Amino acid sequence: KGIRKTNTSPLPAIDPGRLFQRLTGLKELQDNSNGLGLAIVKKIIETHHLQIHYQWQNGTHTLEVTEG
Repeated sequence: KGIRKTNTSPLPAIDPGRLFQRLTGLKELQDNSNGLGLAIVKKIIETHHLQIHYQWQNGTHTLEVTEG
């Protein structure tokens, strides 16, 4: 049981090892992102003893927050 957000995109799967790291950005996006957003989200989620997971399947990116 948790909260799930899905999004279709032409982008390929994103390396989950890099997705939540600070200041890595994603070359695939080719924008001016500094790569802080999901790192901050992960820290807030972990502070509340929850977990966040990323999955890609058939062109759909999914982020899910679950109890730790």
